Amino acid sequence: MQSAIIAILAAGLAGWVFGAIWYTSLGKPWQRAHGINPEDCKDQKMPLTPLLVAFLGAVVMAATLYQILTNLGVMG
Repeated sequence: MQSAIIAILAAGLAGWVFGAIWYTSLGKPWQRAHGINPEDCKDQKMPLTPLLVAFLGAVVMAATLYQILTNLGVMG
């Protein structure tokens, strides 16, 4: 059971890190597309609540996938 929790947390963290890298690389083009100057946002502090919610969502998705695969007998 403990290894399952570690695997779920690792999968959630991996998904969150992948998303962070993906959206960091696309952040400036997205801001420009919405008419926001990326230089104006440089001095602003990053809000932590959306980052925490995204991480918790990734962990919930990993736990759900683990449970589905376990119930189907794919993982044991």
